Amino acid sequence: MIKMLVDVHGRPLAVQYQGAEPSRHRRSEGVRNPRPFDEDRVIGAHRLGKLREQCLALRRDNPIVAGASKRFADHVIGPRGITPQAKTSDPDWNEDAEAWWEEWEKIADYRQRLNMREMQAFAVESRLTMGDCGFVLLANGQQQPVEGMRIADPDNKRDDEFIVNGVRLSRGGIPLQFFVHPRDKSGLVSRSQWEAVNREDFIFVVAPFRADQVRGVPDLAPILTSVEDFDDMQKSNLKKAKLDARNAWAVKTEAGAGRAMNLGERGFNMGGADKPVRYERFEDNLVHYLNKDEAVESLESKTPNAQYVAFCELALRVIASALSIPYEFLLLDFKQGSFSASRAALMTTYRTFSMWQQWLIDRYLQRTWNWRIAKAIKDGELRPAPLDRRGHSEWYKVTWMTPRYDWIDPKAETVSDEKRVRMGARSVGRVTHSGGADIEDVLDDKSKDYIVAGKKVIETNKALAALGVKDRVGIRDFIDLGVTAASEPEEEETGE
Repeated sequence: MIKMLVDVHGRPLAVQYQGAEPSRHRRSEGVRNPRPFDEDRVIGAHRLGKLREQCLALRRDNPIVAGASKRFADHVIGPRGITPQAKTSDPDWNEDAEAWWEEWEKIADYRQRLNMREMQAFAVESRLTMGDCGFVLLANGQQQPVEGMRIADPDNKRDDEFIVNGVRLSRGGIPLQFFVHPRDKSGLVSRSQWEAVNREDFIFVVAPFRADQVRGVPDLAPILTSVEDFDDMQKSNLKKAKLDARNAWAVKTEAGAGRAMNLGERGFNMGGADKPVRYERFEDNLVHYLNKDEAVESLESKTPNAQYVAFCELALRVIASALSIPYEFLLLDFKQGSFSASRAALMTTYRTFSMWQQWLIDRYLQRTWNWRIAKAIKDGELRPAPLDRRGHSEWYKVTWMTPRYDWIDPKAETVSDEKRVRMGARSVGRVTHSGGADIEDVLDDKSKDYIVAGKKVIETNKALAALGVKDRVGIRDFIDLGVTAASEPEEEETGE
């Protein structure tokens, strides 16, 4: 019978994430303790904190983790962030709501530190390094970002069976409250002070992998040991290479090893009473005159060895696979591979980022839109949204525009999209949406282009007629040449 090891709170000691333990003596914890604990009690608040600190430390100092985290945030949300496109039956209301949201994004953070794009990036990086995060919905219409470690058990409520790592649950497992703690003067989370925030006033952004899981585990957790081992290997090889470089020369004699004891006045280090090891320090810009039967030979460094680069690549491919991205994207190494391989790498990367985008929309952005737009209508900042056929308000109808991703061969991709549209296999709206644009905005811009081009046609044809030229210019000539104006056209009838 296997004896289960537990801590003072009855939590299992045998089941844990290896990344939370600095020891190199790693064992398969699932074999030692196969009892089916839930994820929150398997890891516990203490080890979850250690995991977070390990992930944050690597985010600060490790170039692989820092680069991957930054690229995830940048590519998931893009340069402008994921933006809303209202989709009610009233185009004017949609335009008003989008314009109002664009202004609110700038002041969304009540601390006046982050805009909405930066808060989206905060949510993405929090999933990687802290496992989860939250946003308190304030009465004044702003949000308070909360790092995952600030959601914790209060000191006086640690024995409450319905509180799991800072979240109060109902008997059925529904999250009811989140205990948010401030930081003290030293920057640590103050467990003696807290505020219980009801679920209606809190957006909890998490990506659990188990149905019973309450708190999130950092997505970087599975690669912690691999990254640390890779980092140690790099440091060890660098140290060895430096040692090899410092011992760069050896003196050889024709008389062989027996002559080594009588090479003249040289410094030496006694390796033992009967095995002295002699050496001479060669200083820069000095000419050394050797004895008649002596020669100097350069010592060749064996570090790193011939297989070192290939082994490093294998280790990095394992790390990349755990993050669901190709090795080429992790290292930004696109100099090798065929067109098909490069395309497959890009498609895999884009699919991973698309999943993260939908997660961010479902967990954070959609609820933020619902809360803030409804509040704006209630406070009179926006007029009421139109009603659908059932008489229900359409204020919640919105789609989210994600950043546009480039392909290896944009021309081939454009031709493919055109064929799909003609076959009826894809709509124009889907094509524009995949390019990071909304079909209504595209059509609106095109109509403005034609209006401006129409004005130019009228002016040009009048000028040609005055010169006696009979050939007339059409709108298509101006559109094809890109002769359009960026400003709003005047309202007047156009045409030939």
